Amino acid sequence: MLSALLAVMIGAGVGIYRGGHFANLSGLRIDYWQLLAVGVTVPLVIGWLNPPLTALFVSIALCCLIAFALLNFTLAGMGVVSFGLFLNLVVIVVNGAMPVDPAAMVRADLAPNLATAKQLTLVAPREVQQAGDHLVFLGDVIPIGLFDQVLSFGDLILLFGLADIVMHAMMRPHKTAETQQVLLPATGGLQPAMSNRGVVA
Repeated sequence: MLSALLAVMIGAGVGIYRGGHFANLSGLRIDYWQLLAVGVTVPLVIGWLNPPLTALFVSIALCCLIAFALLNFTLAGMGVVSFGLFLNLVVIVVNGAMPVDPAAMVRADLAPNLATAKQLTLVAPREVQQAGDHLVFLGDVIPIGLFDQVLSFGDLILLFGLADIVMHAMMRPHKTAETQQVLLPATGGLQPAMSNRGVVA
Protein backbone atom coordinates (compact mmCIF):
# COMPACT_ATOMS: atom_id res chain seq x y z
CA MET A 1 0.00 0.00 0.00
CA LEU A 2 2.86 2.39 0.80
CA SER A 3 4.49 1.66 -2.55
CA ALA A 4 1.22 2.47 -4.35
CA LEU A 5 0.92 5.74 -2.42
CA LEU A 6 4.50 6.60 -3.35
CA ALA A 7 3.73 5.88 -7.03
CA VAL A 8 0.74 8.24 -6.90
CA MET A 9 2.84 10.95 -5.26
CA ILE A 10 5.59 10.57 -7.85
CA GLY A 11 3.05 10.73 -10.67
CA ALA A 12 1.50 13.85 -9.15
CA GLY A 13 4.90 15.46 -8.68
CA VAL A 14 5.92 14.84 -12.29
CA GLY A 15 2.52 16.06 -13.44
CA ILE A 16 2.90 19.35 -11.57
CA TYR A 17 6.47 19.75 -12.85
CA ARG A 18 5.20 19.35 -16.42
CA GLY A 19 2.48 21.95 -15.95
CA GLY A 20 -0.39 19.77 -14.80
CA HIS A 21 -3.05 20.68 -12.23
CA PHE A 22 -4.89 18.70 -9.55
CA ALA A 23 -8.14 20.26 -10.81
CA ASN A 24 -7.87 18.16 -13.97
CA LEU A 25 -8.29 14.98 -11.91
CA SER A 26 -11.93 15.92 -11.22
CA GLY A 27 -12.80 15.39 -14.88
CA LEU A 28 -11.20 11.95 -15.06
CA ARG A 29 -13.75 9.43 -16.30
CA ILE A 30 -13.43 5.85 -15.10
CA ASP A 31 -15.80 3.17 -16.38
CA TYR A 32 -16.66 -0.17 -14.78
CA TRP A 33 -15.42 0.93 -11.35
CA GLN A 34 -17.22 -2.09 -9.87
CA LEU A 35 -14.47 -4.34 -11.25
CA LEU A 36 -11.89 -2.14 -9.54
CA ALA A 37 -13.78 -2.38 -6.24
CA VAL A 38 -13.92 -6.19 -6.41
CA GLY A 39 -10.27 -6.48 -7.45
CA VAL A 40 -9.07 -4.35 -4.55
CA THR A 41 -11.45 -5.62 -1.86
CA VAL A 42 -11.04 -9.38 -2.37
CA PRO A 43 -7.26 -9.51 -1.62
CA LEU A 44 -7.77 -7.40 1.51
CA VAL A 45 -10.49 -9.75 2.79
CA ILE A 46 -8.39 -12.80 1.93
CA GLY A 47 -5.38 -11.43 3.79
CA TRP A 48 -7.61 -10.95 6.84
CA LEU A 49 -9.55 -14.24 6.77
CA ASN A 50 -6.98 -16.49 5.05
CA PRO A 51 -9.66 -18.85 3.63
CA PRO A 52 -9.07 -22.02 1.57
CA LEU A 53 -8.51 -21.69 -2.20
CA THR A 54 -6.76 -18.38 -1.66
CA ALA A 55 -4.94 -18.51 -4.99
CA LEU A 56 -8.25 -18.98 -6.82
CA PHE A 57 -9.85 -15.94 -5.20
CA VAL A 58 -6.75 -13.81 -5.80
CA SER A 59 -6.64 -14.92 -9.43
CA ILE A 60 -10.29 -13.89 -9.86
CA ALA A 61 -9.51 -10.52 -8.28
CA LEU A 62 -6.56 -10.02 -10.64
CA CYS A 63 -8.77 -10.93 -13.60
CA CYS A 64 -11.23 -8.24 -12.48
CA LEU A 65 -8.44 -5.68 -12.26
CA ILE A 66 -7.08 -6.66 -15.68
CA ALA A 67 -10.57 -6.38 -17.18
CA PHE A 68 -10.98 -2.96 -15.54
CA ALA A 69 -7.66 -1.77 -16.98
CA LEU A 70 -8.47 -3.05 -20.47
CA LEU A 71 -11.97 -1.52 -20.42
CA ASN A 72 -10.36 1.83 -19.55
CA PHE A 73 -7.52 1.34 -22.02
CA THR A 74 -7.94 4.84 -23.47
CA LEU A 75 -6.46 6.28 -20.27
CA ALA A 76 -2.71 6.66 -20.64
CA GLY A 77 -0.93 4.16 -18.40
CA MET A 78 -3.72 1.57 -18.22
CA GLY A 79 -1.95 -0.67 -20.73
CA VAL A 80 1.13 -0.73 -18.49
CA VAL A 81 -1.03 -1.50 -15.45
CA SER A 82 -2.75 -4.41 -17.19
CA PHE A 83 0.61 -5.91 -18.21
CA GLY A 84 1.95 -5.76 -14.66
CA LEU A 85 -1.22 -7.39 -13.34
CA PHE A 86 -0.98 -10.10 -15.99
CA LEU A 87 2.57 -11.01 -14.95
CA ASN A 88 1.46 -11.41 -11.34
CA LEU A 89 -1.53 -13.48 -12.42
CA VAL A 90 0.64 -15.86 -14.45
CA VAL A 91 3.06 -16.67 -11.63
CA ILE A 92 0.22 -17.16 -9.11
CA VAL A 93 -1.72 -19.49 -11.42
CA VAL A 94 1.38 -21.54 -12.25
CA ASN A 95 2.44 -21.99 -8.61
CA GLY A 96 -0.81 -21.70 -6.73
CA ALA A 97 0.73 -18.81 -4.81
CA MET A 98 3.12 -15.89 -5.18
CA PRO A 99 6.61 -17.28 -4.41
CA VAL A 100 8.77 -14.97 -2.30
CA ASP A 101 12.55 -15.25 -2.45
CA PRO A 102 13.95 -15.87 1.07
CA ALA A 103 17.18 -14.04 0.24
CA ALA A 104 15.19 -11.00 -0.85
CA MET A 105 13.33 -11.07 2.48
CA VAL A 106 16.66 -10.96 4.32
CA ARG A 107 17.84 -8.01 2.22
CA ALA A 108 14.53 -6.23 2.90
CA ASP A 109 15.06 -6.72 6.66
CA LEU A 110 12.03 -9.01 6.93
CA ALA A 111 14.14 -11.81 8.41
CA PRO A 112 17.51 -11.83 10.21
CA ASN A 113 18.94 -14.69 8.15
CA LEU A 114 18.16 -17.12 5.35
CA ALA A 115 17.24 -20.02 7.63
CA THR A 116 14.65 -17.93 9.45
CA ALA A 117 13.26 -16.56 6.18
CA LYS A 118 12.63 -20.07 4.84
CA GLN A 119 10.54 -20.91 7.92
CA LEU A 120 8.31 -17.83 7.81
CA THR A 121 4.57 -18.15 7.28
CA LEU A 122 3.48 -15.40 4.90
CA VAL A 123 0.11 -13.81 4.35
CA ALA A 124 -1.75 -15.44 1.46
CA PRO A 125 -1.37 -15.55 -1.48
CA ARG A 126 2.37 -15.25 -0.80
CA GLU A 127 4.44 -18.27 0.16
CA VAL A 128 8.15 -18.76 0.70
CA GLN A 129 9.76 -19.86 -2.56
CA GLN A 130 10.25 -23.63 -2.85
CA ALA A 131 12.62 -25.67 -5.01
CA GLY A 132 9.83 -26.85 -7.32
CA ASP A 133 8.33 -23.41 -8.03
CA HIS A 134 8.14 -22.17 -11.62
CA LEU A 135 8.79 -18.74 -13.13
CA VAL A 136 10.32 -17.65 -9.85
CA PHE A 137 11.90 -14.62 -11.56
CA LEU A 138 8.34 -13.26 -11.80
CA GLY A 139 7.75 -13.79 -8.10
CA ASP A 140 8.56 -11.43 -5.25
CA VAL A 141 12.32 -11.17 -5.73
CA ILE A 142 13.00 -7.41 -5.48
CA PRO A 143 13.73 -6.21 -1.93
CA ILE A 144 12.54 -2.72 -0.99
CA GLY A 145 14.14 -2.16 2.38
CA LEU A 146 12.70 1.35 2.74
CA PHE A 147 9.18 -0.10 3.05
CA ASP A 148 10.13 -3.55 4.37
CA GLN A 149 8.67 -5.13 1.25
CA VAL A 150 9.61 -7.59 -1.44
CA LEU A 151 8.04 -6.82 -4.81
CA SER A 152 7.77 -8.59 -8.15
CA PHE A 153 8.56 -7.23 -11.59
CA GLY A 154 4.82 -7.19 -12.16
CA ASP A 155 4.43 -4.97 -9.10
CA LEU A 156 7.06 -2.53 -10.38
CA ILE A 157 5.40 -2.34 -13.79
CA LEU A 158 2.03 -1.84 -12.11
CA LEU A 159 3.38 0.99 -9.94
CA PHE A 160 4.98 2.67 -12.95
CA GLY A 161 1.64 2.49 -14.77
CA LEU A 162 -0.18 3.95 -11.77
CA ALA A 163 2.21 6.90 -11.66
CA ASP A 164 1.78 7.34 -15.42
CA ILE A 165 -2.02 7.45 -15.06
CA VAL A 166 -1.87 10.16 -12.40
CA MET A 167 0.67 12.22 -14.35
CA HIS A 168 -1.30 12.17 -17.61
CA ALA A 169 -4.61 12.77 -15.83
CA MET A 170 -3.21 15.95 -14.29
CA MET A 171 -2.03 17.14 -17.70
CA ARG A 172 -5.36 16.62 -19.44
CA PRO A 173 -6.71 19.75 -21.19
CA HIS A 174 -9.01 21.58 -18.81
CA LYS A 175 -12.06 23.14 -20.46
CA THR A 176 -12.55 26.77 -19.49
CA ALA A 177 -15.11 29.32 -20.51
CA GLU A 178 -13.81 32.46 -22.16
CA THR A 179 -15.62 35.64 -23.07
CA GLN A 180 -15.31 36.78 -26.66
CA GLN A 181 -16.55 40.10 -27.93
CA VAL A 182 -18.26 39.96 -31.32
CA LEU A 183 -18.92 43.14 -33.30
CA LEU A 184 -22.39 42.93 -34.86
CA PRO A 185 -22.97 44.87 -38.08
CA ALA A 186 -24.96 48.12 -37.86
CA THR A 187 -28.32 48.26 -39.64
CA GLY A 188 -30.73 51.13 -40.28
CA GLY A 189 -28.32 53.86 -39.22
CA LEU A 190 -27.81 52.28 -35.78
CA GLN A 191 -24.45 52.08 -34.09
CA PRO A 192 -22.67 48.70 -34.00
CA ALA A 193 -23.60 46.64 -30.93
CA MET A 194 -21.27 44.64 -28.77
CA SER A 195 -22.26 41.10 -27.88
CA ASN A 196 -20.63 38.89 -25.30
CA ARG A 197 -20.63 35.22 -26.18
CA GLY A 198 -19.21 32.37 -24.07
CA VAL A 199 -16.76 30.22 -26.00
CA VAL A 200 -15.57 26.88 -24.71
CA ALA A 201 -11.88 26.30 -25.33
